[in-house]
Amino acid sequence: MAAIVVWNCKMCTFENAKKDDKCEICEFPRKDKFSKESEVLKSDRLSSVGSQNLEGMQKNGHADGSPSMIVSDSATEVEKTRTEWTCKRCTLLNSAEKKRCSVCESPRVVKIPTIPDNVDISHIKPDIKPQTAVPNKARTIIPDVPISQVIRPKDFKKATPTKRPELAMERKPSTSRDEEDMEWACENCTYSCNPSWAKQCDTCSYFRPAVPGQTPKSPIEFKNDSVKFSKTASQNDSQSSTESWACSQCTFRNDSDFEMCLMCGFGKNQSENIACGSEWVCPRCTLHNKQTRTKCSACGCKTGAMETSGITPSGGGEQPASISSITQEVGKQSMWSSDEDSIDKSITSATGTLNTRNRTKRKIVKDLPGTLSRQESSLMDDLLLIEVEEALERLQCIRLFCKQNKEEFVDDSFPPSSKSLYLDNNSRFAARNFQWLRPHQISAYTRDESKLKWVIYRTPMPEDISQGVLGNCWFLSSLAVLAERPELVERIILTKEYSVEGGYQVRLCKDGMWKVVLIDDYLPCDENGMLVFSQAKRRQLWVPLIEKAMAKLHGSYEALVAGKCIEGLATLTGAPCESIPLQGNEQKKRKVEPDLIWAKLRSCRDLKFLMGASCGGGNMKADTKHFEEVGLRSRHAYSILDVQDVEGNKLVRLRNPWGRFSWKGDWSDQSDKWQFVSQTVRDNLMVHGEMDGVFWMSLSDLLIYFDSIDVCKIRPDWRETRIQGVFPRNAMEPMKLVKLTVFNTTELELGLFQEGIRGNDSITLDLCIVVVREVNNTTTAAGKLIGCSPRQLRSFIGCNMMIEEGQYLVLCLAFNHFSTGTVKPKGPLHQYVLSIHSSKPVMVDEITTYRNRQYEHILPDACIQLALARGNTEEIRPGITVYTLMNGWAGGIFMVENRLPQNCVNVLCECTNSSNVVSTRGELITKDCVPALSRQILMVLSHLERTQPYHLSRRILHRISTPAYGLSDWGPPGATNIPPLTPPVALLHSSRPL
Repeated sequence: MAAIVVWNCKMCTFENAKKDDKCEICEFPRKDKFSKESEVLKSDRLSSVGSQNLEGMQKNGHADGSPSMIVSDSATEVEKTRTEWTCKRCTLLNSAEKKRCSVCESPRVVKIPTIPDNVDISHIKPDIKPQTAVPNKARTIIPDVPISQVIRPKDFKKATPTKRPELAMERKPSTSRDEEDMEWACENCTYSCNPSWAKQCDTCSYFRPAVPGQTPKSPIEFKNDSVKFSKTASQNDSQSSTESWACSQCTFRNDSDFEMCLMCGFGKNQSENIACGSEWVCPRCTLHNKQTRTKCSACGCKTGAMETSGITPSGGGEQPASISSITQEVGKQSMWSSDEDSIDKSITSATGTLNTRNRTKRKIVKDLPGTLSRQESSLMDDLLLIEVEEALERLQCIRLFCKQNKEEFVDDSFPPSSKSLYLDNNSRFAARNFQWLRPHQISAYTRDESKLKWVIYRTPMPEDISQGVLGNCWFLSSLAVLAERPELVERIILTKEYSVEGGYQVRLCKDGMWKVVLIDDYLPCDENGMLVFSQAKRRQLWVPLIEKAMAKLHGSYEALVAGKCIEGLATLTGAPCESIPLQGNEQKKRKVEPDLIWAKLRSCRDLKFLMGASCGGGNMKADTKHFEEVGLRSRHAYSILDVQDVEGNKLVRLRNPWGRFSWKGDWSDQSDKWQFVSQTVRDNLMVHGEMDGVFWMSLSDLLIYFDSIDVCKIRPDWRETRIQGVFPRNAMEPMKLVKLTVFNTTELELGLFQEGIRGNDSITLDLCIVVVREVNNTTTAAGKLIGCSPRQLRSFIGCNMMIEEGQYLVLCLAFNHFSTGTVKPKGPLHQYVLSIHSSKPVMVDEITTYRNRQYEHILPDACIQLALARGNTEEIRPGITVYTLMNGWAGGIFMVENRLPQNCVNVLCECTNSSNVVSTRGELITKDCVPALSRQILMVLSHLERTQPYHLSRRILHRISTPAYGLSDWGPPGATNIPPLTPPVALLHSSRPL
């Protein structure tokens, strides 16, 4: 058969028919000034095969009717009329014997699959995708026709790409011009050798499309000690707005081809969105809102207007899903992979105590000085639902792992051994014989219970709680209070069903942060298989499981011995708590007012707050024998179940967590007092309960035998925010502030937590919360005092207040750990958690004082406002006043105010007769020269050792100084402060203007 004459295009190497003067693909002319016509005579074998197959395809075809592609299996012989050839990539003239360019190594002839001209491809739509710049060594040529639409007959041989041994070797990485090695492919002609700097294709002059997210080369280049700037488009150039765009972040004008700013990397689309008004800034709280919203999502302010109406809580018309519904939904989903590696990783992260993060969204705010983050307070129930869902995912993964390996779960972080019972070998528990048993191995509490199946809980009741040999009545009494409302117990136990694998999760709040505790069901028992600690009545595990989770949090069971009910309530609920003292204190000048206490009890009862009482504790001198005679136990915690006014008699209902030993005095079950009330009232009050440790007591007897009442202010509408921070070790270190933006009058509960001393030997700091009003003033950083907590050496303190609309600053203070000797203290860091509960939504900003001129002097200014509002005033001379805070402040704060317009005042403060206190000045005698019209914190004394009492004494001497500023003969020449105000203390004790 005669040979078919075709010619190869010099641009794309496409084989064209002899009659065509231009390439059918790229329209490149058949003849140009560089080369003549090159014809390729195909062999009879290839031509015959091609024609036969083409005829067969046209007649019979394939099932899909798609055309076939003819691929040459050998290199074509191009007729050469010149002794040199021009490289299409770099235009270098190469000798005829070279098959590749000697500079860029581009092939002389590029071979790609071709389609004959007699094949109809008009119905095929090319699948063209934008090509991004790729490295030269990774570049490939992709045909326009999708592979799925190409027919490859069995008789055809696939084209074998030409191998390049010199390119198979790995190139050395470029160190200076990586961007110049990047090339891009043209969408029009698929030419892929265009350099990265070219805006048009070198072959067809097709403009390069903009690549989203591609960061161009920065115009600033650093070389050794020099800086080189390559000028791009000038802002003064007469260009239209469509050729350049201004970055909304740094205002730099960029070329329209760039999708990101050359200077700061800010996106072009983000700038356009802000420019066209897709977001608007609230004038009240500065929150960015979407253009579709007519009101601010945070404060409810309308667009461009200050609205005084209140905030509508998010989701007001839709109630959140219940916890049980989420539990069932998660249980239905099959989310678990069989990959053993992923299971092992999940188990590794889940075997210990899991910290639950704060679920409120935090937004970085850069327009406020020193702002770290901004968040809106969230409902406690919303946060709980999120944590429950995440916790169940972890537990399900562990259960799956145990099922696959046919093993029961064992918590190696709290193993069933003696170190989980006690830490000291001299403990009283060391002499006892314990054995750790699973629930199915534990003996029944009574014979009737042996037929019951083990469950987590049936209906939680206070009668299910029975204390064992562990002295943790403070915890069990608070748990009994929760059992009066079963829904509160369900919040704690995240695992609702009995687990065959033995893994359970309990949610507790330790040191102010929520934690999901993972435990197994190994429980300590005696030789007879009976539970040693809290009992599991009615075959319910909720009491011993919560007790074990508490023991794991604090290191051992023995660490739970002794405590107050307020600690248990705070741990179980995470809600703000308050202690109401029932005994007077002459030192603190505190008197007992029965009517006020009764009003508080009735108010707490109406609000359904949880309450517990401490019997014979605190500073009371309790006679143990007398207490037993009247049916009470000294140093014991009781639950308050009810508060009633029975025909003019003020009665309180209490419960002993032991389930026995009831009150024997007035209004007990056998008291004659009940004879003076009607039978209906007696039946309604359920009098006969002494067998379960439940009894009634009058308010007058309560004030005699009990020292305090702990109240847990749990409410369903609380909005919660928790913030972590670190106490500064001196006045020089930066501290964290919390800025509250209140939109409507709201009730505010603040709680400050530090690491508890239970189970460890950590130092207890003197905690104090101070709330001042935000002011825009250059002379002072803090406004007037709004509220504060007492300053105490406790694990946590709190304060409550009603605040109006406005902006406020919250400071978390502690001083007894201050280091005054070195600029960089070496002491340990003391972390804290600030909990914020509000009845209405508030905006919370976390601000640091680091390099923040606005809040540089917030610490001394806040202490000055505290002394002005709560200190005792002493006018030592007209125009000179001393403010002292001593009683009930875990130490003392001394401040001097000099209102004289021209004279300085020298002040000597001596506290040498004080004991168990530490000074922020490093010494107990100070001498200071206070300038005119200024205030100064002379000294801050702090209670040091919490187990020992402290004593304060203070002596103040003063004199008017000459106009010359200094101490004169009280110190060396030129001295103004003794001891000198070194950098660690200067910020706190320097004088501040009035």
